[in-house]
Amino acid sequence: MGRDALVRDLRARFLSPGDRDDDVSAVAAVGMGGVGKSSLAVNYAHRYRRHYDIIWWITADRPTSLSAGLVRLALRLGVPELADADLLIAELRRALRERGPWLLIFDNADSVEDLRRHWPSGDGGHVLITSRLADWSGLVPARAVLQVPPLPGDHAVRLLCEGTGDGDREAARKVARLLGQLPLALTHAVAYVRQAAIGLAVYGRLLEDSLEDVLARFQPADDVQPVAMTWNLTLRRAAEREPLALDLMRLWAMLAPEGLTRDLAGEGVADLPGHLAPVAPDALAYDLAVQHLHRYSLIRIEAGAAAVHRLVQSVVRRDMGPATAARWLARAAGILDHLFPEDVDDRTRWPVCSRLLPHVLALHGNHRRLTRSHPGADVGTGAHTDAGTDTEVVLGRLLYCAGRYLIERSSYDEAAAPLEAALTLRERAHGPGSREVAETRLCLAIDLYRRADIVGALRAVTTALEIQERLDGRDSPSLYRFLLWKCRILIEFSELGEAFTAAEHGRRVLAAAGGADDPHLDDPRLDDPRLDEARLIEIDSVRGTVMWRRGRFREAVDILEGTVDGSVRLYGAQDDRTLAAEGAAAFVQAELGRVLGDAGLLRATAERLTRISGVLAGRFGDTHFEVMEHRKTLAATLTWLGDLDGARRVIEPVVGIYRDVLGHHPSTVAAEKVYAVVLAGQGEAERARRLLEDGERLYEGLYGPEHPYVAEILVEYGPVLAAAGRAEQAREALERARRIVEETYEPDHPKLVLILTALARLPGVGGEEAGRLRRRAASITAQM
Repeated sequence: MGRDALVRDLRARFLSPGDRDDDVSAVAAVGMGGVGKSSLAVNYAHRYRRHYDIIWWITADRPTSLSAGLVRLALRLGVPELADADLLIAELRRALRERGPWLLIFDNADSVEDLRRHWPSGDGGHVLITSRLADWSGLVPARAVLQVPPLPGDHAVRLLCEGTGDGDREAARKVARLLGQLPLALTHAVAYVRQAAIGLAVYGRLLEDSLEDVLARFQPADDVQPVAMTWNLTLRRAAEREPLALDLMRLWAMLAPEGLTRDLAGEGVADLPGHLAPVAPDALAYDLAVQHLHRYSLIRIEAGAAAVHRLVQSVVRRDMGPATAARWLARAAGILDHLFPEDVDDRTRWPVCSRLLPHVLALHGNHRRLTRSHPGADVGTGAHTDAGTDTEVVLGRLLYCAGRYLIERSSYDEAAAPLEAALTLRERAHGPGSREVAETRLCLAIDLYRRADIVGALRAVTTALEIQERLDGRDSPSLYRFLLWKCRILIEFSELGEAFTAAEHGRRVLAAAGGADDPHLDDPRLDDPRLDEARLIEIDSVRGTVMWRRGRFREAVDILEGTVDGSVRLYGAQDDRTLAAEGAAAFVQAELGRVLGDAGLLRATAERLTRISGVLAGRFGDTHFEVMEHRKTLAATLTWLGDLDGARRVIEPVVGIYRDVLGHHPSTVAAEKVYAVVLAGQGEAERARRLLEDGERLYEGLYGPEHPYVAEILVEYGPVLAAAGRAEQAREALERARRIVEETYEPDHPKLVLILTALARLPGVGGEEAGRLRRRAASITAQM
């Protein structure tokens, strides 16, 4: 199943011009055990049987079985029987030269030299070798070596569904993924499901819980060995010839199956144990061990890195036993701890983080599997890295750094799992009131905030702040980052008084500290006095946001422009942090320009946002959160300037990306709100209405019906309803927005200007009422 292309490929390679003088055409089908090499050979022989007068199968895994198979063929062809097997085989070679087209299949061949001794010759003769050995140079030309891969995904699903009679394709897809689409494992899975009379979904859960046991213990039939036995012998043979190979396999069994490079074998790490010790100073020792493993098809080489099939990893882990597995888990943790950057906010380190992230996650999965299957095993406090550090301490730190990196890359959903795992490990290793737990809870709060779970975010940051206060006191500069994020989260609740208090508290502790060290915020590019200024800039940024939400737009712009000036002094005009500060200032400038109707200010803001988003997109790509937020503000600014076509070109890709990445999320709704205004302006009022209606429902569900974010949707919803001919509903929406703003903020908040102006424009509003609304709007504007 799924091998038609490979069978045709075999035939084409047989018929291509030969490189040998003996006129024998040879092809080697190579690959790991269980990948289906022998089945491929059977399929080829059956399909092309009419092209051969003789087809003979020879088991070639040992010299004795190889000789026996050739002797049987000789006798079958009428070669006179001789006592000396080598003489009889020599006579067979002569007989083959005189016969018509023939095909010899040397199955599971394990030695180039053994085959060379008995190599046939003859015009029109074909030799098909199946082997785990990848190198057949001297017998088979490189172009005639065919690497047999696992089954394609759809064929693996089909095999499972048809074999079991279970039509659950999603369950089949999951099982196929867990088994790495390896044909042998898939056929054993079919046998298990049928014999146990269970469904594929149940079998998939069994694999998730006990993959290694299923591979090692399930025997489909008396004469069929468990899947694990397929690789055990190969691994033992490889280890006998190269002891370092076994150590590499044990180490790599704890990591992700792909992207296994020399540094992950301990390059540059001191005091490596056992046979790994030569790896650090000697690249040749590593290369030779990797070549040995590749020769036995225990690994693949892809783009300069090794890759191990996940089932081979499982077998290696099980064969180690819990104590040995715990030691190798610790060694892998120590190596990753040596390699994984702590300064994940430095984007020049992101390629390293990206490469190592799958290995950190795989390490955690193996730690969890080992502790679950062997609860008494000493895999935390007893299994030590080369530096003597507790494995769970190291793993907790790695997961924490991985979570922070994913947040920096705007991968908020992906960050949740490693951060929650880091919290569990760090609570166990350091205690629930530790500094490590406080920093992890803070990072979780940031992630929850980005995922719009502001209730969870506030709970997490409050707990983190309480822990930090107990450790360092209420006036410690270490509280700064906790207060900064508490302020940001409180802003989402419109708790502006408490948010401002948190920001002012953060400013006070920084001003009083005078350069005190804070490991969370240490930036090697800054000396201590400049670091203090950098922290004050961050605090002032949230203070400016509070001022904007309170309606003090001009004061907010002044504060935020001050953060831009400070960032330029510290980092330079093109630094990411400076551009982020500029973006925050531009957002409030745009709001101010809209309320005042100042086209000049709006044009300047649009130019600024175009520049900022362009530079950041060049660095991080179009899908980065900061890039999309700046483009959303740019689109809104262009809309207020009346450039609807330009606004649509900017906002449509942003909406599409948010929908794909975040789904129905507040950030998506905020972009759709701008898009709806553009649509309404271009005559698509009904489509705009549906977008705003969906957005209103989401905001009400997340924040409550009286939240200012709901009012912001209603401000745009009212005119759209009016354009759709629903004047009464439009008035209800705008009056509700007016009430929310007046009750949440001060009675003359600038956001009322937009609401009052929109009310004055509604059909059916009398001239006297419209005049009164406009006068009040003008009064508020004059106070600004």
